[in-house]
This record gives sequence, structure tokens and C-alpha cells, in this order.
Amino acid sequence: MMKAPSKIDVEQLMELDLHLALSDLKIEEDTSKVSGETLDYIANLARIRIQDDEKEEFYKHLEGVISFADQLNEVNCDAVEPLSFIADQKNVFRKDVHKPSLSVKEALKNAPSSESNYFSVPKSIGGK
Repeated sequence: MMKAPSKIDVEQLMELDLHLALSDLKIEEDTSKVSGETLDYIANLARIRIQDDEKEEFYKHLEGVISFADQLNEVNCDAVEPLSFIADQKNVFRKDVHKPSLSVKEALKNAPSSESNYFSVPKSIGGK
């Protein structure tokens, strides 16, 4: 296993095939604002229509997501071991032991209706 990276770089995104979608995103360098083109691109990916009067609200939300991701890049993960699973639990298997079960007569005892050795229920599709 590899060590957990402290920062995400382009090679890692390419390894995960995320570079295709992320390469089309354009974020202005001087501020963390998202361009209108980027917002339209993301809306298209999400298959949603954003009206012009709604764009300002979406800009704010998207900038919040980007700033949160930037905060995650500041976390030092050098001493953190990579995880395969969040919880350190293992499957606990029981022995497959044959135990006595209900007889057919006992199983059908409380059934409202039965035919032969089967439960009888009304048809639910195509008829009476």
C-alpha cells in the first residue's frame, strides 16, 4: 500500500481518470471564484438547469466546496497509515451446524390457507 498523500496532484487525478472532467474546469487564479463557464459545465454534468438569477447562489455554494477542499489539502497526513476500511472489523462466521427445524405440518399450522404442503396465497398479478 502507498502512503496517504498530503496533497493531491494531477498525476493522482490522472491515475483515477478524474483528469478528464477536472481539466475542463477553469478557476480564476487571483481569486478562488469560479468562472461562469465552469458553473455551466458543472450544471451540464449534473443535468440541471441554472437560471441566470440563481447563478450567484450556486457560485457561493461551489466556492464553499472548493475552499473546503483547499482546507483538506493543508492537513498533514504524513504519519497517517492508509486505510482499506474505516472500521477495523472482520467478518465473524459461525459454524454451519445442522439443527432441527419446523416440520411442514408445524410451519403450515398458522397459515390462513394451504394446498398440499405449500402456502396458498391469492394471485397478485393477472387475475382472481
